[in-house]
Amino acid sequence: MSETHSETQMGHDQIRADRACAGCGFNLYGQSVTKEAHYGLAIARCPECGTVAALQQYPAMTHWVNRFRLILGAIYVVMLLAVFVASTIGISAFAFAGSRVASANLGQYLIDDYNTWTAEKEAEQAAQTAPAALQVTMPQLPGLLTSWSSNLSPEYMAFRLKGALDEFGSQWGNMNREWIIIMIPASIVSGAIGVFWSTALLGASRRRALLVPLASCLIGGAFIIGANSPDNTNPWTWDYAHQLYIPMMTPVILAIEFIALAFGIYVGRMFARFVVRLALPPRARVPLGILWARDGLEMPRP
Repeated sequence: MSETHSETQMGHDQIRADRACAGCGFNLYGQSVTKEAHYGLAIARCPECGTVAALQQYPAMTHWVNRFRLILGAIYVVMLLAVFVASTIGISAFAFAGSRVASANLGQYLIDDYNTWTAEKEAEQAAQTAPAALQVTMPQLPGLLTSWSSNLSPEYMAFRLKGALDEFGSQWGNMNREWIIIMIPASIVSGAIGVFWSTALLGASRRRALLVPLASCLIGGAFIIGANSPDNTNPWTWDYAHQLYIPMMTPVILAIEFIALAFGIYVGRMFARFVVRLALPPRARVPLGILWARDGLEMPRP
């Protein structure tokens, strides 16, 4: 009791940072600061074990301490920007690959149709230039004069391509469904990226943290669609089919990835707390107490 009366309350001062009790490891955040009468030191008592925590602050040794803080802060921001660029590239790569797979059926159809059309044109040209005797005796050999190049000619683009696309039918209905398989690793990677941003952006709420992956999806989608417009000047068959599917599939794939990103954002901090409780003893968790304080939770007691 004598120790209690020898301490005086210092206004409304409270500990406003995570600070571990030296006795039991309890987080002293929010505890009242008192003044010890004998030495005049500012102290706080642990509500769990009663251990006194001295709050004496020592001045910085040199001005380089603040400089190092600025340097470390700048490095951290640069690292976050690098992760943002890398995650944008990764998200975009899945969208690009998924649309490529979805266009496989159309690409193969255009190759077959182009080869057939080329063979017919070459056969007509051969029939017009060959002597009459050879026209009677020369057998028809399918595919002999067929060009198997997958590079679409300007003549085909001008006179046949529209009819071929009409005969192919609905691009949605006849797409290659195997693009869905790519969504499995895409969703896993997107969820992991969401978990990272959830724990790296502790200064923002979950809704605000969602703006970062949303920006990645928008930037990646705009780049893919803008850089892959259909080429009508002698394009390759697979590339042309892919370019037709990119405006259709890229928003769909990015929407799926954004759902996975949002899921990672909302469960990321909970997952991080689970890992911390699993991997660290109570005293070592204190520096990571922001994971609990950010969501208004109390740190687990020893």
